[in-house]
This record gives sequence, C-alpha cells and structure tokens, in this order.
Amino acid sequence: MVWINGRTTPGGRAMGVGIQFGGIEGANLQKKIESLIAGYTRADQPTNTM
Repeated sequence: MVWINGRTTPGGRAMGVGIQFGGIEGANLQKKIESLIAGYTRADQPTNTM
C-alpha cells in the first residue's frame, strides 16, 4: 500500500509519502529503516514513522 499527502491534503495531515511492506521481509525492512532514521535530529521537521 502507498499513500501520498500533498500540500492540500484535508484533515491537517502532514505532507509526505508512505509505503507499507508486508511479511517477514517487510518487518526486517522496517527495522532497517527505523535504525537509519534513529539519529534524525531535525526536530523542526516532524515525521510520522511508525
């Protein structure tokens, strides 16, 4: 599944793109991505990472 929120997305959602992966490969990829962004320090640019 993929979602895209543009500047005019209703509901006050943040602008961005999301991709959902499934299965064991998806879980492993999620862990890898989370480890890569763990050091993200730009507090002025919030993320919606789950």
